[in-house]
Amino acid sequence: MNSSGIKRGLAAGAISALAVTGLPFLASSASAAVGDSITVASVGPTLNAGDLGGVVVLKTKGLTAGDEANIKAIGTDLKSSADNANQTVLVKDATFIADKSANDSNPNDGYDEVKLHVAVTTPHDGDTAHYALYVDDNNSNTVDANEARTTVDQSTSGKVAKIDVSPASQSAVQGVASDDYTVSLLDAADRPTQLLNADSITVAGDGDATPSDTSLSATDTELGTDTFTATGNTVGAHDITLVDTLTPTVKNKVTLNVTKAAVITADEVDIVTGADSWDGFGNGTDGGTTAVRVDQSSIRIDFKSTDVANDKNSTVILTVSSGNVTFGGEGSTKVSTKLDANGVGSVVITPDAGSIQAGDSITVSGNTFDQTLNFQRAAATAVEPSSDVYFSKLDGSVDVTATVLDQFGLPVTTGFLSAARNGANNDTAATTQKKPVGSDGSATFTFTDKDATAGDTDTVEFRYFADQYDNTGTDLGGDATIKYTVDGMGSDYKISLADTDTEAKDYDASDVTVVPLADTVADSGDEAADLDVDSTEPGAEMSVSVDNGALILEPGESKLSEGSSSVTAAAGDFNTASGYQIVGTKSGVVTVTVESAHRTETAQMTVGDETDQDSARNVTVSGPAEVENGATQIAYTAVITDAFGNPVPNIPVQQLNIQVSGPAQFQDSDVMTNAAGQINLNVKVDSGAEGDVTIKVTGLPDYWYNTQFGAAADRLHADSSTKDGEGLAASSNVATATTTVKAAPAPSGPSDIVAVLKGKSNGAKDDKLKVHTDKVAEGATVKLWKFNKNGKKVLVDEGTVNKWGNAKFVAADKNGNKVTKYIAKVLGTDANKAAKTNTKKVR
Repeated sequence: MNSSGIKRGLAAGAISALAVTGLPFLASSASAAVGDSITVASVGPTLNAGDLGGVVVLKTKGLTAGDEANIKAIGTDLKSSADNANQTVLVKDATFIADKSANDSNPNDGYDEVKLHVAVTTPHDGDTAHYALYVDDNNSNTVDANEARTTVDQSTSGKVAKIDVSPASQSAVQGVASDDYTVSLLDAADRPTQLLNADSITVAGDGDATPSDTSLSATDTELGTDTFTATGNTVGAHDITLVDTLTPTVKNKVTLNVTKAAVITADEVDIVTGADSWDGFGNGTDGGTTAVRVDQSSIRIDFKSTDVANDKNSTVILTVSSGNVTFGGEGSTKVSTKLDANGVGSVVITPDAGSIQAGDSITVSGNTFDQTLNFQRAAATAVEPSSDVYFSKLDGSVDVTATVLDQFGLPVTTGFLSAARNGANNDTAATTQKKPVGSDGSATFTFTDKDATAGDTDTVEFRYFADQYDNTGTDLGGDATIKYTVDGMGSDYKISLADTDTEAKDYDASDVTVVPLADTVADSGDEAADLDVDSTEPGAEMSVSVDNGALILEPGESKLSEGSSSVTAAAGDFNTASGYQIVGTKSGVVTVTVESAHRTETAQMTVGDETDQDSARNVTVSGPAEVENGATQIAYTAVITDAFGNPVPNIPVQQLNIQVSGPAQFQDSDVMTNAAGQINLNVKVDSGAEGDVTIKVTGLPDYWYNTQFGAAADRLHADSSTKDGEGLAASSNVATATTTVKAAPAPSGPSDIVAVLKGKSNGAKDDKLKVHTDKVAEGATVKLWKFNKNGKKVLVDEGTVNKWGNAKFVAADKNGNKVTKYIAKVLGTDANKAAKTNTKKVR
């Protein structure tokens, strides 16, 4: 309220106008401030004759803190000076709320607010009180003409008769608070209402449900509503009961369904972006810090449980927060996922892109996992040569390649790299080279030997230069060694498979044999061969590759899905103790190729035939495309294979459902598949059959033999509920083949036909005649004659046989009721012989 100096009132004309309307006890205009105003923003539910009072919020202009104490109520509508005798109104308290402060209900409207509790009594629950609120500037207890005022309509309600809670049921993960339960207090007429000051609503959970608030007071529910959450640690449904303490018969009950929470550790997490320092599952640290390049728009966190039995179908909820990065405009958010039956799932965090700056960070926590993500600009942090040791032939040259990497392990594509050689070579001329890095972050330097002797070494040192203006560069490590040998190659290493020397004179590829890995897990001695490479060059890298569908399992791996056809590591890692293994998928010889230090060696092993009935997974069937008409039998061959196309022998015919459609029936078959996975199936053809015969062969899932027929992709059996066959394609256990039985050949030469002449007249004006013959005569010429009164044969008409084998004629009847004798003949064509002459008498 303006308070300095003398308050300026309304103009005299305005005062007169207000007086005419009947305002009581008008005071001098000098007692109020120009521009002061109060208007009603909202009116809350009000318990009739309640002692708390309904909430009335006013929007104000010109009032300052302290002026709210002068706001009073008068039980009039400002059109008469008397109070309404049917209502009682009383301002219980008032609170000034500055614009844009924490409790401002509308911080964007430019108004201060005053929150009041106004107690109202009306004759009946549901009646509306009509009264005025005014700012009694001069404490006269009357509404002066120039005092800010507003009228209020405030409806009353009865005492609490119903506690409504929404939702009636919801789910929350173990140890995580639920979403809000919203409590609404209603009277007998379902009107929102309030509690008395002495009343409250108790909130109690049974079992393991803990409400966030166990007592909702009259003040908590002053607007007729309030919220609470609940947390549980025991999986299952838990009841939460709400009771009115003064009226215990007024109560309600809701449910909290507690679902299982996954227990996540860093080894079960992979943080995935286009550029980050987290390096796959098993390579992070709980409570650690992960660098993320500042331009990454989203962060995916993958989960893969190592305790599937406990974590499957459980939930992960992560709280994501930051002091400077926002999420949908907020400083924190939650992301969640339900792990599948394999304990696998993922969440995506999407910060507001415009809120991220270099140096910002966000924290991620939940389900026992926590991590800080720091946003950083990419910077060159390492130089990585393609090999620690290079080999140069005496008096020859060697290419040395190195790549500049940033802190995320990605290539830096700008700047320059230098390489300087020093050591035994003694070639002091132009030993330092400098080149721009390429689009892959690398540069290649060629060093020529002039003075080295066998066994000498040089060290190549690298420096990175940010740009052309950088004269000193930065040593980011990654030195390489050049070793000089007579032939330019490293040590002559030796390959052993399954502890067998593959270079022995009597070694044969069949000496090391494994079975196809059709069950996807190498868990027995005959499914994998240990790889051992001895006498390797120290410090050199080594690449190992296999063909014919074989795969290499690295140390700690045992699953088909983990294998790869080639791997690269330090040469010294490929020994038996390290645990590299080779598994096979396709029967036949596998060649193992090892490359290191410019030297290439090979060894061979064998993947044996598939003999395990359990591996039967796919079915094909074949037969002739067509057979001649009159054939009595069609021979088909079904082939049963495993997931990799290897034939499976000894599968009994009873494991195949054989169906035949068309003019034929299944007849008989072999008892079981042979060594080639084949089983012969014979189909009997119906007599006189022609058209398509189709055979359908379905491999039946058999839980006695434990076959793989009908299994989905990544599933070992038709009834598998988890990825117990990861890496396997879906079973193709239904196959069909169709054979066409040719139609009977058409008869050769013209066919004999018979023609019948029919006719009628009965003395009519015209004689009507029809020649009936076979369809084969279609298109043949038909001639019609008659005998005249002189007994002479006269040609009457000729026509053509239609597609039904008929020809029609109409002849004038010139002798009344006398008999006329007609003669018809069908002439011969390429398809038919001429029909015999046929006669008909017509009256």
